[in-house]
Amino acid sequence: MTALIQTLDTADGAFTLLVDAEQRVLASGWTADHEEIIARLAPAHRPAEIAGGRRMPHPPSAPTTRATCTRSTGCPCGSTAPPSSRPDGMRSAASPQGGP
Repeated sequence: MTALIQTLDTADGAFTLLVDAEQRVLASGWTADHEEIIARLAPAHRPAEIAGGRRMPHPPSAPTTRATCTRSTGCPCGSTAPPSSRPDGMRSAASPQGGP
């Protein structure tokens, strides 16, 4: 089986994924060090072949809208909704008040 290892640049830093041929995640973590990710697997579970993917840059930030805003009054998007109570800080666009 040939696996693919790829690093994504994110706002929080480099995030690397090791996935198998069926796109199942074998190992991942907040690092750009491929050896560190591979070492997370026991030697018996490491893929026979690993191909390196290209490094993916962090995409530009999406514009903030009222539906996705997590801040309250004073936000540049103009939202007056209270802060989100969801652990990830996102609001549900389906919610009538933009809440969780």
